[in-house]
Amino acid sequence: MAQKNKTFKRQAEATKLLEKIGATRRKSRKAGITVTGNLKESLRGRQSAEVANALKFTAKTALDEAEKLYNDLIDAANNVDDKTSQKLMQEYLSKYSEHIKSLNKSVTDSYRSLRVANRLEDVFNYSDAAYKILRNPDTYFGKKKWGAISGILNNLMGTYSRNIPPDDLKKLCELGQKLGLDTLADMDRAYAEYDNLLRNSDQIGKVLVDASDKLRSITQGNENFIKRHKKAYEEFTELASKYNLW
Repeated sequence: MAQKNKTFKRQAEATKLLEKIGATRRKSRKAGITVTGNLKESLRGRQSAEVANALKFTAKTALDEAEKLYNDLIDAANNVDDKTSQKLMQEYLSKYSEHIKSLNKSVTDSYRSLRVANRLEDVFNYSDAAYKILRNPDTYFGKKKWGAISGILNNLMGTYSRNIPPDDLKKLCELGQKLGLDTLADMDRAYAEYDNLLRNSDQIGKVLVDASDKLRSITQGNENFIKRHKKAYEEFTELASKYNLW
């Protein structure tokens, strides 16, 4: 316990010194820095041993924290059910690992304060996200997924281009699923296969257009279907109309 308190005290002193030369605290209020313009100016050229030691100690704190979080994320990944979330989790872990290795290398090989500070910021940002992921991986990556799909749709050209906010996009697909249109599964498949280099982004927009066309076909002259799914049908068509899909 005494060693732990000593570590906290040293990190508090290191963070205070870094703040004096232009660093800012992490949003999580945990030990860390954000590289500002002022900090960059402060770290150009030669620094005092005091500043270099503060950065090195902060890097050690960051690496200890990141390695523990990374291992916790590996364990959590085994409990993620959604396939798209699994894919995003693996991509996140790969990048997190790269940042951890990069920070470790920048401290041990040809030390330069500005490079260490930049690597520190990357690791701190990923560590802050790690805390959120560990609370609920599916929720965290679900938001990322719908945000990414919304961005792709907004950047499309022509027939499939739609400026649909993530929450409305998710709701449309969930309503489509209730109506038997397989929109959630189709959107997950389209997003999983999405590759900007292959220019196959149209398939994401096509999911919603095809779902609307399919629903028109199902409901044409089929009053019983509309009655059985009245609430979902009305909500879907109202929301789809808002984005020129109905």
